[in-house]
Amino acid sequence: MLILRVIALTLLMCSSVSQAAQLSVVTYNIWFDSSTADERMPKLLDTVAEKNADIIAFQEVENWFIRALESDGRFDDYHFSVKRGWFNSVKGGLLLLTKNKPIQQQYLDFPSNMNRGSLHIVNSIDGTKICVATVHLESMLDDTQIRIKQLNLITKQVSHCNQSIILGDFNFGDGELENQHIGLGYLDVWTQLRTGYAGYTWNVNKSFLAKRNSFPLEGSRRLDKIYIKGNTFVPIDIEMIGNQSFVTQTGRTLFPSDHFGLFAIFKVTNN
Repeated sequence: MLILRVIALTLLMCSSVSQAAQLSVVTYNIWFDSSTADERMPKLLDTVAEKNADIIAFQEVENWFIRALESDGRFDDYHFSVKRGWFNSVKGGLLLLTKNKPIQQQYLDFPSNMNRGSLHIVNSIDGTKICVATVHLESMLDDTQIRIKQLNLITKQVSHCNQSIILGDFNFGDGELENQHIGLGYLDVWTQLRTGYAGYTWNVNKSFLAKRNSFPLEGSRRLDKIYIKGNTFVPIDIEMIGNQSFVTQTGRTLFPSDHFGLFAIFKVTNN
């Protein structure tokens, strides 16, 4: 019996160390469309809640979505970071949820024709200061130069942190000019871990919602990304979420959003 107790205690300690030595994040453009919100909401919340991520970044957020999160007990342990705009709107449609209370929060207005910006927090993970910023960059296909300016501003905003994560809807795909302006030292987690896999989070071939909301002649693209800088948080896994259709209670087939989300896990090192 004593041996069994020792084994159980050892397993518990190993489990605690493992959990403490990892950081998990989600990024998800949840689609602002309120006309389908009631049907999509249960699956959308389930998709995010089951990952139990330490940091969750949302884009295209409106107040109906925040109310749903606040009324769902699975998100009670999270701190909500949001900037309010005119008439109590969600500025930039950006929302961050974190299990650790942020040390600092800041919103940065971008040069934009679409009122875009970035929401940035400073947090402490296992004693390490980390900047986390979520973005929704300019959307039009020919907005390349605006997106480059926005990228330069967000990397400058978090430059005071040696450890940074920038995640969200970047609105440019692989092979496009913006990829040359991410900033020195930033690692694209998907390309690091999923070499050879397209990773289309805007998939017009699989999702009829993306197809319906796409620009003329727009193909599938990897618009949603997670970038990391620094050597304390080492990416070990990444996957798409919300990429399966479901049937609603009314018999309608939908996806949780017109975008697919991302879930990533990082190992916390002592470097």
